[in-house]
Formats: sequence, C-alpha cells, structure tokens
Amino acid sequence: MTPRLKCFTLVTSLTLLVGASAAQMSEPSRAQFFTQQGDSAYTAPQTLAMTTQSSRDLPDAPSAAYSTSKDHGKLHDDTKMLSESNWRPLTTKEKFKGTSDDLLNPFTQMSLLAGARFSQAINDRPYLGPGVPGYFRRYGLDTADVANVDFIQGSLFPWMFHEDPRYIPLDEGTRKRRAFYAMTRAVISRKDSGRDGFSKSEVFGAFASSGISNLYYAGDRDNGLRASSIRAVSNIGSNAAMNLLKEFWPDMAHKVKLNNWISTLVEKTVRSETNSD
Repeated sequence: MTPRLKCFTLVTSLTLLVGASAAQMSEPSRAQFFTQQGDSAYTAPQTLAMTTQSSRDLPDAPSAAYSTSKDHGKLHDDTKMLSESNWRPLTTKEKFKGTSDDLLNPFTQMSLLAGARFSQAINDRPYLGPGVPGYFRRYGLDTADVANVDFIQGSLFPWMFHEDPRYIPLDEGTRKRRAFYAMTRAVISRKDSGRDGFSKSEVFGAFASSGISNLYYAGDRDNGLRASSIRAVSNIGSNAAMNLLKEFWPDMAHKVKLNNWISTLVEKTVRSETNSD
C-alpha cells in the first residue's frame, strides 16, 4: 500500500474502533438517564455488565485467547493468520501473487475509491482537476501507486533479496516491546533463511518505487531528488505506523467488542494469511 492509502486505512480502522467504543458507552448512559427519570421499564442489557467485567480481565499483552493471529479460526473462520509459530518462507509464486491479491482485495478497492473522493474533497492534488474527470484521475494514479509499491516492495525486491515482505506479529510481551518491534519492522525483515536482518526490500524498494512513480506523474508535481526522497522516507514511516495497526488490531477489536464480521474484514486486510502476502 502507498503512504496515502495506509493513512486512510489507519483512519478508517480507528474510526470503527471509536464508533464501537461510543456505542458501548451510550448504553450505560441511557440506563442511568432512565433510572434518574424513574422509568423502571428500561434496564441495561445484561451483556453490558459482562462486557465491563471481561474488559477488566484483559491482560497487558493478550494471549491467543484475545489475539486472532494465533488461532484465528477459533474466533472467526477457518483462515489461519500469520504468526511466529506458523511462519514459513514464501515461494517465488506466493511472493508475486501478493501484488495481485492486494489489488483485488475488496478493502483495498474500497479504500482507493473512498481515498480518491477524500483527496478530491481536500484538494491535496489540485493539478488533477475537479469533477468526475479529476476523481478518476486520482483513483487511477492511486491504483498505479498501489501496484507500483506492492510489486517493488512486496514481490520483486523480496524475491531478489530473499526476504519475506509480510509483517510477522509478535503478539506477546509488554506493549512497549511490541510497539518497538512493530516500528522497527519497517527497516528489519525476516529472511527466507529464517534470520532477521536489514530490510533491503522495504528501504531500497521505497526509493525505487518513488523514482518509478515520477514516470507517470511526469510534469504534474515536484519530481526532484529531494521531493522523491521525502516520499520514500514517508513510505517507510507509514510502514511503521501500519505495523502498529497490524500488531495491535486484534487487541483493540476485542477490547471494544467490535463486530466480528468487521473485525475479520479489517484483520484479513491488514494482517497476512499463512498462504498469501
């Protein structure tokens, strides 16, 4: 994903969490209101008390009981999500299949369509113009950005440098340790040999994809060396932020009791399955 699309995914996911939290908080408030008004016909649902009680039992670093990555099927469906325990190196075919899978992912397409509309609303790229033509120019260029970044950083360079482009969740330890781990995975990756090391795919790929994007943005924006480097660094920074979402999404979704269907959709988008990127 491109930095713009990653940011949009982060905002969308956090909005779902905030909305779910607000919905949970509204029920006790409503119960308190009716109690003060003397309406004995309304009582708070029993599940709310259960939710409040269970939230106190959540550990700082959730185990498999609270994290869907280690035993996804028990909580949602039969899809096994990637974890340290079930990691294996990807085949060449699987590395290149990841690009098409991400482009065809419904959440990716929804994010591209919504992101293009948001981009047009704030007019962040005025050179693309207004109206319907401007909207589809944004959608087209954003799609090209996703294909470019996914192919370079997720397929070609991982194949060349024998690296795994996927984020492998830690899912255990303190929050600080997990957060540090997640952010450093923007420049550290798992090698096909099983060792961790400097991620040539992520770092070199960020600069390579930034340079390639200058070809189809020719004449429309600042494509100088400084601007291209800033975009590459932004790409790496957005990877670190996205890794935080990947690491803590199951914890947050269970904390606020987010709808299972929504939780699964987002998790299968931001986290990797064992058989795909």
